[in-house]
Amino acid sequence: MGLPAGAAALDSPPRASGRLWSRARTHSPAILNSLVYLFFSFATAALGLATAALLARFLPPAEYARIGIFISVAYFITPAISCAADGLIAVNKASMPEAQYAHFVSTYVALAYRICLAVQLVAIASYWLGLFSDALLLLVPVFALVRVLAAWANTEYVIEERVLTYGILGIATTLLSFIVTAVLLVVSVPSGAWRIAGMLTADASLLWVRYRGRLNRLSGLRLDRQWVRHIVTFGLPSLVAVGGAWALNESDKVVILRVAGREAAGLYTAACAIGAIMTVFLQSLANGLTPRLYSALNAARPAAQPRIIGTYSALFAGLATLFALAASAVLLLVGDHLLSAKYAASKPLVIWYLAACISIAVYRPFGLAADYFRLAGPRMWALLIGGAVTVCVAVVAVSSLGPAGATVGIAAGYLVAALLVFVHIRRHCLATGRT
Repeated sequence: MGLPAGAAALDSPPRASGRLWSRARTHSPAILNSLVYLFFSFATAALGLATAALLARFLPPAEYARIGIFISVAYFITPAISCAADGLIAVNKASMPEAQYAHFVSTYVALAYRICLAVQLVAIASYWLGLFSDALLLLVPVFALVRVLAAWANTEYVIEERVLTYGILGIATTLLSFIVTAVLLVVSVPSGAWRIAGMLTADASLLWVRYRGRLNRLSGLRLDRQWVRHIVTFGLPSLVAVGGAWALNESDKVVILRVAGREAAGLYTAACAIGAIMTVFLQSLANGLTPRLYSALNAARPAAQPRIIGTYSALFAGLATLFALAASAVLLLVGDHLLSAKYAASKPLVIWYLAACISIAVYRPFGLAADYFRLAGPRMWALLIGGAVTVCVAVVAVSSLGPAGATVGIAAGYLVAALLVFVHIRRHCLATGRT
């Protein structure tokens, strides 16, 4: 498995860079890609911080908690609509001939449309039966479908190493979302629903840009049974693991809501919105280094592959630690400008969350490697066990530490998941080496 033939490190080189740029591209394209991703990530993160500050100014914590619950539900529904086959897109894009990949894409889109329709009907029936009372949640299926289509385009940009296109569209989406949210908050009654409306409007509006020249891919209506089996076989274990992934990433808000109440959940959600700058940073690292990780694994002997993955994990963790320290220092200096007085209790929670994200950095290369080796089953069990650890630790820790205890659960769960995935990868590589 390798990169598509002729894939460039950047969409186009700067005219004034000359020989040094050419030499740098030849010897270290992964570093250049990571730096460009980081640049765009910082710009996107700055807009994210502005959005968090805007919401903290206008919304009471209870409304902020409403946003958190919506995102938590969407975390379940999004992988259901995509059949949890996001990793398969990256693998197939990097390894399949274009004609074969086009057939795969056609079925992938048609299947996503059908699942979205089914989930939407279930949501309407559930609301009508009184199973939930917030009508905002009826938007989750459409919200999730738009996110699936946008993420698919982003995955192709990453594999093609079109980092400029990826970065510019990311900034444009975040900026448009911020503008729409701000306008709605100013001209209407402050509500968490306006944040969801801003996000949905931005993602949907820019889909036509992401698929410019290939809009025919969004019109897939026919299913190929062979590709359906291929998608379901790959994604089913990951779909089962959504429960574990949800526990790792989203159960913190629900645990706090149950143990400490809606006000505490709102304060924690605001802290996560500020701390999301770390997840943006980690995503930029993954975007820049994933193609190189896959290429390195493809070129290495099976016995050397676990060491390569461990090296990437250490690199991710080291850079995440440095970033967490820098972000914490900046927060101490400017935190009062980001969060209003009613969110003063959120400031220390941001630091706790940044520290917990280091464990996510440890896990990330192992998760990517599991996709490469198609170890969806072992990864499923690792996520389920890690998620269970997260919930159990969080319930105990929140009871004693308050909302900060949820981050202890996140750290414990991700470290357990990373260890379990590594054990399975090492076993797989050793078995491959003996055959």
